[in-house]
Amino acid sequence: MKIVLIEAGLPNDGLPWRTWTAKDGRFTSPSVGLVSIASLCRTEDEVCIFDEKVDGAGEQIDADVAGISFKTMNAYRAYELADKLRQRGTRVILGGLHASLCPQEAKQHADVVVVGEAEPVWRTVLNELEKGNAKPFYISPMPGPPIDKLPEQRVEVLNHARYLCHSVQTARGCSLTCEFCPTRAMFGAGFRLRNPQMVIKEIERL
Repeated sequence: MKIVLIEAGLPNDGLPWRTWTAKDGRFTSPSVGLVSIASLCRTEDEVCIFDEKVDGAGEQIDADVAGISFKTMNAYRAYELADKLRQRGTRVILGGLHASLCPQEAKQHADVVVVGEAEPVWRTVLNELEKGNAKPFYISPMPGPPIDKLPEQRVEVLNHARYLCHSVQTARGCSLTCEFCPTRAMFGAGFRLRNPQMVIKEIERL
């Protein structure tokens, strides 16, 4: 299948905050979550990452499956894009922080909603979508997998020239209990640390 993993942009509202973290048309860093998901796609799949912050609007994306990740500030844009892609026959998977916290809302705009970290269920989602028997919701176990068990990041799917820097994930989760923060709801309590040697290896590849 042709799979496009999309980082949703912001509504075209003209607000200056759209460029606070941009310089010379490049955004600071890509989504480490989408790079991780790209690494879990099947060998027979054609995979790319489309970042609306640097690649522009994604309405004309041609794909069998579109996975859209978004936060609350991107929700309006993510739903707008999902609706347009579905009208063109693309099957849409929604995930990320906002979809995980508001799955019923997200389902109105998607074929599938992934709740929580997508890595444990991603292959199952793709296989069942292809067979035509996908479930509406896939709920990832909590806490998520040890991040040392995740595959090597497919950094080659990124257009590195469009970014000022690249992020390297060293941990997931949080031990704090801030009421306003969704991190624990998404990634669980406590930290899951990554082996420092794996971090160094990834940095050397970038």
